[in-house]
Amino acid sequence: MNPFLERLQQAVGPRYHIDPEVDVASGGMGMVVRAHDTQLDCPIAIKVLRPEQATAAAVQRFLREAQILANLPHPNIVPIRDYGSRHGIYFYIMQWLDGETLAQRLARGRLSMRETRQLADGLLEALAAAHHHGVIHRDVKPSNVFLVDGRAVLTDFGVATARSRSGEKLTEPGALIGTREYMAPEQIAGDVTPRSDVYSAGIVLYEALTGREWRVVDAPERADWSGVLPTLRVVLQKAVAWAPADRWADAGEFRKALLAAFDPAPWLKRAAWSVGIGSLAVLGWIILGAHRSPGICLGDFKVLAGPPAVADSVQRWMLGKLTGFTDFQVRTGSGCSLDVAGWLSVVGESLHLQTRLPSGPLPLVAATTNDWSRVAEAAVDQIVTRLWYEDNPLGQTFPPLPVTAQGKLAELKAERLQAAGRWTEALAAYLEAEAIDTTCWLCAWRITDVQRWLGQPLVAVESRSYLAPAHLKTFPSQYQSLIHAGVVPMPERLDTLQRAVRDRSFFLAWFHLGDELFHRGPIYGHARREAVEKFERTVHLRPDYAPGWEHLAYIRIAEGDSAGALAALDTFKRLGDSTDAMSGVLQAFHEVGFAWRFLAPAFAARVTQQVVERPVVQRFPGLAAGPRLLPTVDAPAGAVWLGNHFAGSAGSTELRRSGLIAATAGWLPPGPVRRLLSADSLARAGDLRGALAASAPLAGDSAAQDADVFLRTALFVRRAEWAGNDDSVELARRILQWHEQSSLEGWPTGDPQPNDVDWAFGTLARWRLARLLDRAGASDRERCDAYGNVARLWRGGDALHAARADTAATRYRELKCPA
Repeated sequence: MNPFLERLQQAVGPRYHIDPEVDVASGGMGMVVRAHDTQLDCPIAIKVLRPEQATAAAVQRFLREAQILANLPHPNIVPIRDYGSRHGIYFYIMQWLDGETLAQRLARGRLSMRETRQLADGLLEALAAAHHHGVIHRDVKPSNVFLVDGRAVLTDFGVATARSRSGEKLTEPGALIGTREYMAPEQIAGDVTPRSDVYSAGIVLYEALTGREWRVVDAPERADWSGVLPTLRVVLQKAVAWAPADRWADAGEFRKALLAAFDPAPWLKRAAWSVGIGSLAVLGWIILGAHRSPGICLGDFKVLAGPPAVADSVQRWMLGKLTGFTDFQVRTGSGCSLDVAGWLSVVGESLHLQTRLPSGPLPLVAATTNDWSRVAEAAVDQIVTRLWYEDNPLGQTFPPLPVTAQGKLAELKAERLQAAGRWTEALAAYLEAEAIDTTCWLCAWRITDVQRWLGQPLVAVESRSYLAPAHLKTFPSQYQSLIHAGVVPMPERLDTLQRAVRDRSFFLAWFHLGDELFHRGPIYGHARREAVEKFERTVHLRPDYAPGWEHLAYIRIAEGDSAGALAALDTFKRLGDSTDAMSGVLQAFHEVGFAWRFLAPAFAARVTQQVVERPVVQRFPGLAAGPRLLPTVDAPAGAVWLGNHFAGSAGSTELRRSGLIAATAGWLPPGPVRRLLSADSLARAGDLRGALAASAPLAGDSAAQDADVFLRTALFVRRAEWAGNDDSVELARRILQWHEQSSLEGWPTGDPQPNDVDWAFGTLARWRLARLLDRAGASDRERCDAYGNVARLWRGGDALHAARADTAATRYRELKCPA
């Protein structure tokens, strides 16, 4: 035993016996040795301050480390048992960690996804506990993380900063403390916060996941993210953002986002708890539907004569032709509601094919071998015809197809385009099918739907052919409910769609209900987030339905769910087609919205610049609407940036006009304004309920709201104030959600619309909602949501709004809201 260990043995004996056979671990100020506790008969670790480093300040820091550990009991933080000093040697006793450091593990290569998730869970749990106790570690790095039976344990709090009970800082200023490769930029100046630990932990997890060192300290946007799942990438990118304000607030918030990103379907868990007591019902349809088979299974075709490769070609060709329909799904194999099999033979130049359904064989079809695709196409037509026109085994009836064969083929082509989210091409295909065969009532209805999504003027209700009683009755009952919902006013439309989703498996009803709740529901007292479950149900029932994923991406961005938004957006991109004008523009809009909602402003600006330069975006006639739509995803900074970008454009006058949004409203028809002023007079006279009753018709009168772009905003703000003063908290809360709507009539490229004003006043509505909920003693969750959004959106504003942001941030902390 060397002389120092002998001195240490004298200091810690007789209870602890140092093991001289185990290598000593050394750090900057101290070293760790293994010993045996003779009383408890177990191994322990002794950390000792190097004698040559034992200045008064170092001793104080060493004692503080022991005190910090003693006050942080947590399974992911190394536990301390005792502290002592003898013969000028300072030491403390810890649990012996029988494992290896993360640095030692990474020397053998990167961690698996499962191992990285375990590491992230434990490391961020430890940091979250430290942050909760006011402790910032300041030296998070692989050598300070032990892996013990798959559990991450954080060690070495020797340079941690904390505050004493009096609030005085216990760390001395001026010293550069930490490890430079993992140190947050602001830490160099000594300005550390929990976000500094988030930065260091982000680098550690990046290195664990990729096996690569972080070499882009001053330019994180140049990092190599190859091999990292998109859902994980966006969470880690936020953790390692250069500016502290752009990172996760602390380790708890970081952990929550990252674990959700590791989950391949995070909405499954969220759906279960987000509805309280109703969670069992939600979970029920998730579990019961989790193993639902597609509608049709296309089995192998038996070859009676000829080369076996022909059967594979025919099966693949049929699979492609049966894929992408709105009303059913298809895959290879068996075990579906409808299993299709068959046989084929090749004799000389002739090919014969016969398919078989559970109810029996379909007619034999034949063609020459050079024209084999005609055989497959005829078989597909037989299957589709049997499904549509006879009692099919899929458990539903389908909407009517055109009478003629040519019209039917054209309509089925349009159905595939619509289900793939290729709206521009789908509209052209439906119009073509309707021109070929005027009996395509389904075409007429789909045309109205697609025109609505494209922001085009709709055909007058009285001119819609599918609404004629003789035509409407040809649709199955669930389709009739959707059609009826499209022509009745709100809120009756929502009631109609709620009845339609009683058929739990009819995904289009869920989609339309989500669409109405998302875009128009907030005007009628529904929170925008109510639509999330409807879109999740849609894509659960039809995972290949691109419009469902597009809407889910949109609302998850708006609701601040970065991991869920990225997963939905990636799926939409995979299913959609960026060459279709509308599909490409929607992908671009969501990419820009995502960037401004979740990424650093400088990075978001670069993303926006690149997206705007895409040919499909440049060609889009509604491009000028871009900056005016970004507020629908709570991205006002993006709206300002893109507006300034368009305002300085040397090209389109429309773009410059949209960027400035400076057009003034025309002359105001006096009627709606008089009614609002009359209601206001009642309120001022003390008749609050009379004022609410008198103004109620204006809330659903779109013509009155269009009379003045400020009228709707003023109306809802005043009505919420009257309801709050009347102690009608629930009514006031519902009214103050109106700004979440995204109801559009065409693309907002011309004069300002009421929507522009609604979205601009959205943060004011949240501020008033937060104060209202505070006075009413509402649940912490509601108040946290409101105050958190105000703090985020008004941060860095002018003096008045920055002061409100500060107040909101203070209340957020006082309520102990989740970081």
